[in-house]
Amino acid sequence: MILKLALLISLIRLLLVTEKVFLCSGIYGVSRFALSLVFTGNWEASVQIGAISFAVTTVYFWWLNRHEISSSTWWFIAIFMGFPIWFV
Repeated sequence: MILKLALLISLIRLLLVTEKVFLCSGIYGVSRFALSLVFTGNWEASVQIGAISFAVTTVYFWWLNRHEISSSTWWFIAIFMGFPIWFV
């Protein structure tokens, strides 16, 4: 859980610097695939988890990239909206 949170926060920071939505969601999707494969050993389930994570985070990062950054309020909304992604 903490690893996913740290990854999500670091990818948000990467999005702020690069503004590349698919780079951030691709990194998250591949990391979820790898972690799922390591812990379950099931290829089929790992591919599904990676694909779903990629799709959900693409929408999430696209939304963050479209909205204006306005201090701590933006970060609060980013983390609050990212909370359901931790469970994907």
